[in-house]
Amino acid sequence: MRRASPVLSALAAAGALALPAAAQRAAAPVTLTLSRPDAEYAEPFTAVAGVRELRDGRVIVADRTEKTIQLLDLATGEARRIGIEGGGPNEYRVPTAIFAMPGDSTLVFDLGNTRFLVLAPDGTPVRTFSTLDPTSGDLRLLIPRAGDGAGNLYFLDRGLGRRDGGPVEAPDSGTVLRYDLKTKALAPVGRVALPPMNVSASGGASERRVMVRMSTPFAAQDDWTVGLDGRLALVRHEPYRVEWLAPNGQRVVGPTIPYRKLAVTDEDKAEYRERQRSATAVGMAVRVGGAPGQRGGGGGGVTVAPSAIRPQEPTDWPEFKPPFVANASTVGPDGRLWVLRSRPAGDDVPTYDLFDGYGKPAGTVKLPPDTRLVGFGRNSAYVVRTDENDLQYLQRYKLF
Repeated sequence: MRRASPVLSALAAAGALALPAAAQRAAAPVTLTLSRPDAEYAEPFTAVAGVRELRDGRVIVADRTEKTIQLLDLATGEARRIGIEGGGPNEYRVPTAIFAMPGDSTLVFDLGNTRFLVLAPDGTPVRTFSTLDPTSGDLRLLIPRAGDGAGNLYFLDRGLGRRDGGPVEAPDSGTVLRYDLKTKALAPVGRVALPPMNVSASGGASERRVMVRMSTPFAAQDDWTVGLDGRLALVRHEPYRVEWLAPNGQRVVGPTIPYRKLAVTDEDKAEYRERQRSATAVGMAVRVGGAPGQRGGGGGGVTVAPSAIRPQEPTDWPEFKPPFVANASTVGPDGRLWVLRSRPAGDDVPTYDLFDGYGKPAGTVKLPPDTRLVGFGRNSAYVVRTDENDLQYLQRYKLF
């Protein structure tokens, strides 16, 4: 989920690190508790997958369960649906992520069709495209994680592969890849530690089905995200620290961050099992070499289809939780990095550590109970509140 705010910085003078202006000056640490929303949309969602604020203040919201994309005006409460469900031109099936692009245009990743939907600044669907090569079976560009202000997309290559014809293996580290939409050039930009994964594969050369599942709850791993200026933020778990990597390759490594280790308790295990039971019992299976005419491109391309997933009792529990929650780091509208802390069982208040452009601590932000961060605007945060019926309500909070 990317922000609609403009890139907040100019590059440093020649010979200096390519850090944003907000990172070069010493910003005073902030301690912020979000308590009262500036606005809340009255109608509920089922599973908000992404939010993007436009220049006029309206927001584009994707719901992956309802399979809808809407354009909302939080000031008036008005909403209109964008596009329709389907596999035809300018249609979508399962919108799962939204990225702000240059010129106030928007990209929506459609997992159901394994492609992107391009939206004009007024929200009108314009075209679709795929980053996948339908003939190669290369799955590295399947699921995007981030986008920058120049129109680049970022993916994680987990390095899944076989050795001597044996089973598919999942390495303990992966590569962050930058994909240029204009040139289609692909470049590695960073390495991250990955958690242990169970990988199963079936089929032969003409058709291959791959399922990937985390094997250990609360597994320690690195996290990463990208700022609108193209800087890659690498959040290391051991030791806990932040590294910034600029597009020109220059690296800034922040100090080691002390933190209180949280033991994995019986209450944590019970909460994990409950989440597994209440989660949607349908995952997505990737199939390479499907028959012509299937979703995602015909003629032996890559297709994605629903696949039932049965919750499994973990074979191993770690002694301690990692310092932060994986896949939750993001860059705020002022260029600071937000990293979601791990918290003990029963703690329903999400708390973020903030870091400046040098990887130094820059404050904390506490969200309201039972909420999650889904995106940013020019000077605001968009949060989803979940009620007792598991319905989700979109809220906007002023940050400064």
